[in-house]
Amino acid sequence: MTRTGDVLTRAHWAADRTEPVLDTTIGDVLRAAAGRAPDDLALVAGAPDPAARRQWSYAQLLDAAEQAALALLGRFRPGERVAVCAPNLPEWVVLEYAAALAGLTLVTVNPANRAEELQHVLRHSSAAARLIQPAMVNDGARTNAQMVTSRIAYSTNVASGPDTPSMRCADSRPCSKS
Repeated sequence: MTRTGDVLTRAHWAADRTEPVLDTTIGDVLRAAAGRAPDDLALVAGAPDPAARRQWSYAQLLDAAEQAALALLGRFRPGERVAVCAPNLPEWVVLEYAAALAGLTLVTVNPANRAEELQHVLRHSSAAARLIQPAMVNDGARTNAQMVTSRIAYSTNVASGPDTPSMRCADSRPCSKS
């Protein structure tokens, strides 16, 4: 970055060429980590009470992501976009890996968005469907989202326990094929 006085004249960060760029995918990175250290801790849910912090090993995280990826592939074609409106939960991480493994693109939607902002994002994202954690979106925003998206096709709970919040689509159809 170059400054002349108080004026920014160039914003650039030169590429770091000291390490080669790996020809891999996010899914392959998770698979490699699970292969190297399957029982090592990969993910911990943030909770004030340490006893309430759910944990996943690399093997468990890969297994959850692969299961969710198969469910996604039962509904979507690789390359499609899926909008997600949810807080930072461990299930988000599972969903990110699952989408990568399935070849999908996640469109992140800020759960703090107002109805008009949500509508704008969904209209311009070309998302085939959306996942919403119900507690995060007010009724007005959910109603607008239903009007905007014409094809709602995904619902799953990628959580590890019955008390875990789920991310569900507005129509609540199960994601597994009948």
